[in-house]
Amino acid sequence: MPSDLPLSDVFEPFAWLFAGLLALNVILFAAVVAQREQWVLHRRVRERIQERLAPVSGRLLDSEDPERDAEELRPLIAGLGRQSRPVAAWLVLDGLGEADDATRAAVCRVLRESGAVEVAEQATRGRVPWRRALACEFLGTIGSEHSVDVLVERLRDKRAEVRRAAARALGELGDPAAAGPLKALFLGRSGVPIGVANDALSRLGPAGADAFREGLLSPESTVRVTSCFGIAGEIDPAATDEALALLGERLRADGEPRVRSAAASAMRWLPGAVAPAALIDALRDPAPAVRRSAAGSLGTFDDPAAVEALADMVSDPDRETALRAAQSLLALSGGARAGQPARRALAASRAWTVESVRAIEEVGA
Repeated sequence: MPSDLPLSDVFEPFAWLFAGLLALNVILFAAVVAQREQWVLHRRVRERIQERLAPVSGRLLDSEDPERDAEELRPLIAGLGRQSRPVAAWLVLDGLGEADDATRAAVCRVLRESGAVEVAEQATRGRVPWRRALACEFLGTIGSEHSVDVLVERLRDKRAEVRRAAARALGELGDPAAAGPLKALFLGRSGVPIGVANDALSRLGPAGADAFREGLLSPESTVRVTSCFGIAGEIDPAATDEALALLGERLRADGEPRVRSAAASAMRWLPGAVAPAALIDALRDPAPAVRRSAAGSLGTFDDPAAVEALADMVSDPDRETALRAAQSLLALSGGARAGQPARRALAASRAWTVESVRAIEEVGA
């Protein structure tokens, strides 16, 4: 039966859809072209600035008077535009990556006095994401105490690369005032990857270690794993016993094998004359990964008790655990306290793992 519906009414919605898709493609194409042109422009600006700074940067690397030569940077930096000044400062510092501390200190002083820090702080709030990220990186190298608040603000930036740059910069500055905001990101696993937050907190020393102490009790196993290594990286020697106690508690009580394995592995960063009882007990853990970590870490403790425990593990059903136990016995054979017992244990053993590590040692000798 013929239809009275006009064809124009049938195809009109499709025409609007086609027009909308065409407009969207045009907009996307224009955005891509604009982004590319912006990148090309940035590269050209960077090359021009680098060409102007190269002679001074080269002299600074071989200078016997960095204070004097750093002063040459002052008119160069001051003569640049506000948008170019942070880029120039970053290029200078990047070129001085292998310079001595005195040279870097002199250059940083000149850059601060030239107003580059204030310009970079303003640039962290700019419209272009890569400029905000670059400004954060720059502030991490020569930022001032005021820069901490500026960088903390960028931890809430809508772009992930800017948040990562801000977190790394706060770690580089090492100001304890950044511990609170970074701890919130770390424990909440939000804003930045947990590894970035961990690295930044580790650079804050004791102020950052508080986040790892709390992290050991987190309901998130990934946070607990990362906190184990964070605690072990505590730079204060006076906190070694506390760190071993906290790791020992995780090793005994945590229900997640990978957390127990992380705790056992982290203990190797805290070697001493007495092997922790929790680490020796972990050699009997039902999870092979935990036994492997415990066997490897015991090789860093110059303790006869560690030798006795490891001697029984060179024939463990798990191949990797048995090998690590033999390797640890070999490492302990040179110790002041554990050396003699370890040598006796190696001589008395007929396990294939002992023969294997001995052969490897002979080949490498």
